Amino acid sequence: MKTKLIVSALMLALGSASVYAAEITLFGTAETSINIQKFKGEKTTSKLATGDYYAARIGIRGREDLGNGYKVRFTLENGYDSSTGETIASFDKHSIFSREASIGLITPYGEIGFGRFGSLSSGLGTYALQYFASPYGNGFNELGFGNIFQFVPRTNNTIALVTPNFDGLDFRVLYSNGILDESTEGYGKNTKYLGIGAKYVKGNFGGTIFYERVMWPNMLETEDGSSPNDHQSLTMAANYKFGNGVKLYGGYQYYTDARMNYGMTTSTGGFPVWPQLTTGLGKKTVSQHGMEAHAFMTSLAIPLWGGRIMPGIGYVTGKDKAKEGSPKYNRLVGGVAYEYPLSKSTLIWMSSQFSKGGDLFDSKEKMSNRPNSRTYEQQFNSRSFIAGLVYRF
Repeated sequence: MKTKLIVSALMLALGSASVYAAEITLFGTAETSINIQKFKGEKTTSKLATGDYYAARIGIRGREDLGNGYKVRFTLENGYDSSTGETIASFDKHSIFSREASIGLITPYGEIGFGRFGSLSSGLGTYALQYFASPYGNGFNELGFGNIFQFVPRTNNTIALVTPNFDGLDFRVLYSNGILDESTEGYGKNTKYLGIGAKYVKGNFGGTIFYERVMWPNMLETEDGSSPNDHQSLTMAANYKFGNGVKLYGGYQYYTDARMNYGMTTSTGGFPVWPQLTTGLGKKTVSQHGMEAHAFMTSLAIPLWGGRIMPGIGYVTGKDKAKEGSPKYNRLVGGVAYEYPLSKSTLIWMSSQFSKGGDLFDSKEKMSNRPNSRTYEQQFNSRSFIAGLVYRF
């Protein structure tokens, strides 16, 4: 149960006082897990980890009713590594509230928000929509949607617009004119993000469809000095809860000229784009094109022994247009997870999962030009077992 504090701002002046009341919610997660994992051709490793289930975090949410259907709200949220106490989130350890720092105005005509928050595909924060696709979020190692779908992490300098809810349906637009960089060369040089989506929830059904685009003018360029093709994706996801408590999830994504995740380096000539983008290493020369693929996910959440068991599977098939000959790749992931609540705030969980790569993802080619780089065969052929403890407040 979240801790709620009623905070009164007192303005005192020689015996007179004006009192403004706002509802403030302190929230967070403390979680840790034991992660045992084996990549093909490597020894089995074990470690304490954080973020395998639901990333450790602490934050504050606030809301004030201004009257006549108007409200103001804010979220300040930071992530941390439960095994070291180190602040972490989205490769950015310099932000105090690196998971989200946003403020918004809710009106009878919709909501407008400003700040840093997760994109539509991130599954993170106030305006995200990816969570309809899976009960795993982006955790559970190979089962997480980031191993099948491309997603854009958090974005800075972002404006969000959300329409009023029309009988379970709303529309939203997110736009950033500087995802994690702000150019001094003018508006046109900033790396931009655009997300347009819709959400529908009614009864036992929930679903979403959204389009995303990332424009790279400042951080990436091709050999002739022009900007590479924009990252684009279209995602559809839905879930339905049956009368017996079983919940079915499914999702599909098409992406083209993608350069984001999978721990991949193919489209950047040997360096992952997003970490490079967030650590200020300057421009990177890349191919005009990126990856193109179709991705699918389906899973179940089934009540069992007081908890729930969650089997799932995902598959992606595509080609890397950045490489000569546009080699094809595919990846199959699957597994099963189980969680059991010890109380309203505490649960234990475990999962077993695997990843199997094909074509390019089963080749002995190095993923980058770094000395200790894995091959594609090693990176995309793995299995793991995780067990953890989670406390939410």
